[in-house]
Amino acid sequence: MDKGGNLVWSYRQTPEDEEFKKVQPREPMQCIFMLVNALREPLGLQDPFRADVLEGRLTERWAKRTGLPTSGERAALQKALEVARAKFAGSKVLVFATLIGGKPDGKQAAHLAEMLNDQKLGKAEVATVQPAIEIQNVPNEQQRLWQMAHAIREYLRQTPAVADYAVLADYAFAPDGKAFTVHFVVCDHNGDWVIVDFQNDHFPDFQAMELKSGDDCDRLVTKRLDRFLRTGANGGQE
Repeated sequence: MDKGGNLVWSYRQTPEDEEFKKVQPREPMQCIFMLVNALREPLGLQDPFRADVLEGRLTERWAKRTGLPTSGERAALQKALEVARAKFAGSKVLVFATLIGGKPDGKQAAHLAEMLNDQKLGKAEVATVQPAIEIQNVPNEQQRLWQMAHAIREYLRQTPAVADYAVLADYAFAPDGKAFTVHFVVCDHNGDWVIVDFQNDHFPDFQAMELKSGDDCDRLVTKRLDRFLRTGANGGQE
């Protein structure tokens, strides 16, 4: 609208429209992307994903709010992963009680540890002490993931693990019983990040599996961990 209240431009998408079918938005951020993309032509805006784009104030504020790692932390994480590739299989791995709906589940952690051992992904055992980690119930999945990553890092810096590595997983389920998100963090003995990974239905590994239980989610974590340690730096996630 202009300042006089006159219509200048309007935009509407429904499930019957081609752009809507292509994007299939499931969350507010995808709807925002559709709107901004539609505004590019009438407002003469450039592609926000072009190679030479500069990070602006909104990006900076969003990264700070979400808890995304700095460039230095990302470089350190990559270096720690390279070290882990050479030694993880023979290392002692501590598995903290899995968070399901925000609540720790020791039995689920035992199943995950068993799977890691079966796949020769370290010599895993369940932690006898669970860190008190509270994750805010926020719609931003990245924010939830990095809340957990920062919390477990700080815990291990205060209380170093009695193992070479430590694993903490977090699963959330939709009302229909299907997994909504699968997160996990791997830290070294001192709490430094080695792997921080999130999966939802936007990613191929998640899509390829039917995730209806904690055990199903454990299988996805095991698959992702194997990818990180034996395949590529980002675990095959584009």
